[in-house]
Amino acid sequence: MIQQRVFLQLVFFIFQHVVPFLVRRSFHVTWSSKRPGAFLFLPKLVWSRLVSRELRHVCLPRRSRGKRERDAAGTPRPTASLPMALQRVTADEVVASKLAPETDAAASAPPVLYSSIRFLLDHHKLRPIARARHASLRRLLKMADGLFPPTTAVTRMMPGRAAPTARGARGRSASPHAAVLRGALRCLLAGLAEHHVGSSLAKFTNISHQDEYAEIRSFVEGARHFHRCPLLASAPVSCTAPPGGGSPVVTMLRGDAARCYDNLPQAAVMHAVERLVSHDSYYTLSLSVIAPWMSGGAGTGTRAGVHGQRLQSTGEDATSAEVLLHQFVKSQTVSGERVQNGTLPGIPRGWIVYEEPTPPSDSMLSGNEMRAVLKQHLQHHLVVIDRKLYTQGVGITQGSAVAMLLCDTLLETVDQSLSCILSQHEEPALLLRRVDDVLVVTLSHVAAARCDAALRRGWPEVGFLCQGEKLRCSTVELIPWCGLLWNPKTLEFSVEWRRLASLLPHIASYPMTGNEPLHCSLRLMSILCLRTPLTVLCRRINSKMRVVQTLCEIGFLWSRFFLKKLVQNAAFMRPHVRVLLKPLALAAASLRRLVRRQKGHLARLGSFCDVTDEEVQLCLLFTLHKTLQGWLPWMVSRLRRDRNGQRRFLLLLLALVRRKLRAALWRDGALSEGSEGHDSARRGSGHGTAVAAVAAAEQQDERKKQTAHGVVGGMLLSEGEDTVTVRALAAVQFRALHAQ
Repeated sequence: MIQQRVFLQLVFFIFQHVVPFLVRRSFHVTWSSKRPGAFLFLPKLVWSRLVSRELRHVCLPRRSRGKRERDAAGTPRPTASLPMALQRVTADEVVASKLAPETDAAASAPPVLYSSIRFLLDHHKLRPIARARHASLRRLLKMADGLFPPTTAVTRMMPGRAAPTARGARGRSASPHAAVLRGALRCLLAGLAEHHVGSSLAKFTNISHQDEYAEIRSFVEGARHFHRCPLLASAPVSCTAPPGGGSPVVTMLRGDAARCYDNLPQAAVMHAVERLVSHDSYYTLSLSVIAPWMSGGAGTGTRAGVHGQRLQSTGEDATSAEVLLHQFVKSQTVSGERVQNGTLPGIPRGWIVYEEPTPPSDSMLSGNEMRAVLKQHLQHHLVVIDRKLYTQGVGITQGSAVAMLLCDTLLETVDQSLSCILSQHEEPALLLRRVDDVLVVTLSHVAAARCDAALRRGWPEVGFLCQGEKLRCSTVELIPWCGLLWNPKTLEFSVEWRRLASLLPHIASYPMTGNEPLHCSLRLMSILCLRTPLTVLCRRINSKMRVVQTLCEIGFLWSRFFLKKLVQNAAFMRPHVRVLLKPLALAAASLRRLVRRQKGHLARLGSFCDVTDEEVQLCLLFTLHKTLQGWLPWMVSRLRRDRNGQRRFLLLLLALVRRKLRAALWRDGALSEGSEGHDSARRGSGHGTAVAAVAAAEQQDERKKQTAHGVVGGMLLSEGEDTVTVRALAAVQFRALHAQ
């Protein structure tokens, strides 16, 4: 017993201390910005070469720097085309730039804000990600000389901070100046809100598909109306043509800026800071809000709607219905001038907002301090790369709390220029931008050519230089846009599932316990629901066939993932039908909640989605049955223990899914026959014309439901090379889910 305990302690010591030490000494452990869930182990020599090559691209050569210093005439800087324009700094230069003239000692100098940059792999390049830190001038002098003291010793010497503990490892690396940057971000947002109060912009920038939905739907309907196309198809049509037959020739142009954060002119950035943070004081107010309750995203909820009753059935007017309200607390930063005037911008209609008392010392932010912090953080900022101290002459550090907001504010010049071009043509057009990603959609070939030329030229005054290899102009191929695929032929949307190829293999929860299929199904359905915005379910944009295809794609993704987890955990679970029924019920409930939630949002925005819960269940059962039927030989071949028993269990699951699918296909048909016989008996009994009229209306509703359900069933059961099932399978065919 003692020997076993000693042996276990030895193994624990080796794998707790020795192995991590050897791994860190031999490899550089990092991860990709596109795949944050998987670690990458690169040899030290390879990583040092990659970092050296990246530094040669962003560092200013010494001879160019000396030539610029000897140039007394003030000619343009040669770093205009060089990203970041990093320059090595010495201790004397740090003292000259950061030490105030009236200060004699470095020990009494105020703390300085700098950034520690680490590189993350992004395909074949390195992406610099900065983390703001706070250090004394004495420590910066040591960094300039190449001396980096241990983090723990520096933490103990800093006043006002406790010694690090074992549980406070995360707090030890946290930046004590992060709160100041968050305060600066709140001041910038307050200034941006003031500048947009009198303008026609409904929002600052497009930050999600929910914000872009109204603009996209308006453009799609305007483009179809421009070519005299109906908005919706009364019958199912092919996905290769928009409803109505007339196909608008749409040109889609997508561009992406090259290293927009590293190319921003610092003078323009500081000008934007001075324009946005223009007040002497700012106050962070704690506001209590009473707002109408959003019932499942369907807008204002009423008690009649909560209890599932219709106002029309009781004769109650919708305006006199009792509105449900809910209360919450939020914080908002406003300028001191607005506080004195008693005005608060950005209150939606129907909200009741009142201020909670807060201490003045906790809520007040000085505008001069915020501008000083931003100037120190944005202009000739000190950065540490590979244990060397540099000063950044061009651009701002990516990863900062204020970087995205300032970059988006400066790139509004791109919006104004492209909007000016599109406004000179009468054809419908749409312009979308997500920071450095630009999408132009227009029906004018001339406008598309002019926008293409403008994107290729770029806007050097704001550091926007478009990447030629990522500039795409198409009238036929699908254009990707922030996780979605837009079809120029039909103007319909689909989800770009290929982005999940690097994520799906790393989803694991309770492995080798028998419960992994259930828990991983919950995680996967959460991811799929987050990836499915209301744009792909809107029936004013997409046809019914396209919406059903999206549901089938989700069903195929879940079915393949679940069956692979089922095979991996076959040796750890008891062969019972619950291993299928529980994950199936969980996936169906998650998908129904998604459709109901998006239905509510669409109804509130004046649109609809005519997909019922029965159709969601039917799509999920059909995709599971088709996947299980096709993967059954592969699943049997992967079983290693008790193959005959597991094979009988898999055949039992296939029969169970087939029976549930058949019941889902014919359920409404059986219900309609029973209701028709009941209605004919009521009409034959002669209870009067009123009863006959009610029975006829009910029969018509039943026939509509049966027809709609039959349409979806016909879509799924149709055979051919261009069906919903074939297209859904092609959309999810990528390496991560391919059975080998």
